Amino acid sequence: MKVAEFRTHSINRTCTKKYKNYKSYDMALSKDFSKRCGYCNIKESTIAPVSFQVDHFIPQKAFKGVRDDLLCDYDNLVWSCPKCNRAKSNQFDGILTKKQATNTLFIKPDEEDYNKHLYRNEMGGIGAYDKVGIDLIARLKLFRIIHAYAWAYEQLEDIIQRANDGSLKIKLEQLNKLYQNKDRIKNALNEAYKLNK
Repeated sequence: MKVAEFRTHSINRTCTKKYKNYKSYDMALSKDFSKRCGYCNIKESTIAPVSFQVDHFIPQKAFKGVRDDLLCDYDNLVWSCPKCNRAKSNQFDGILTKKQATNTLFIKPDEEDYNKHLYRNEMGGIGAYDKVGIDLIARLKLFRIIHAYAWAYEQLEDIIQRANDGSLKIKLEQLNKLYQNKDRIKNALNEAYKLNK
């Protein structure tokens, strides 16, 4: 059962600079992807100190020697958590010519709204509306418990922030319990991230 949208922000590519090293796009990708993984939507701060990575939507293994320009093409780069980057890896099926590059195994996060295919269920897990969503969940391993932990942690973080800034009225004892739960979930999340490579 759906309880929330999968993604509540939009991804807008704003970088116009051209770099010779794709890793130089880190800051621009982080900003354009709202400091979230383009695939699973986890926040950078949720898995800190683990660093996000630059994923090539059309994988390097697929384009090498055919479309080497895709290595540093900003439109081919996706801001990704390490888990999604590893899960996606070199998976590729699509068209790769000098004029066209598509990867039909995945949806490019900035070109199609993931909310059409994915949602958050009552346990914080990621559910699917259709076959496209089911395939994304399977290929990116979005069924992992870490995604539910991350969502729960981020929801608690939001509640605590609203309580601290006064936009949510809450008793001090309740706020202290939320902090304790937040710390427990963060520890579980960190452990799951380490173990679930």
